[in-house]
Amino acid sequence: MSGGYDPPRRPTWYRRDVDFGRAPTLPRLARDVSYAAYFAFAYPVERHMPTTTIDCLTTVFQQQFDDGELIVTRETSAADVEGWDSLTHVTLMLTIEKKFAIRFKSSQVASLKNVGELADLIDSLRK
Repeated sequence: MSGGYDPPRRPTWYRRDVDFGRAPTLPRLARDVSYAAYFAFAYPVERHMPTTTIDCLTTVFQQQFDDGELIVTRETSAADVEGWDSLTHVTLMLTIEKKFAIRFKSSQVASLKNVGELADLIDSLRK
């Protein structure tokens, strides 16, 4: 040691490069509230959480077909969605299996006529 003045150590969670423009002398409560407000703004919670199987399937379809405006109903079939071919169908089924943590049999998938039957199959496999 040099024998000189040692400044107080900062807590391990404090990062000097992330100060958000505030003075480091803020009281702890005010600083923590400010950090909470920042993170609530920077990482917003998804406002609409899918509640039904059809809602969850809609988000999967929107991501798979890269179309944020795609709305899936129980009557939607492959003929109704542009770009839904056999390769996309296989990828879609694998994505749905991963999303819902289920496994389809090939005979189950082959017998599906529309998204409503798919949702019913998912609900029966999840129970």
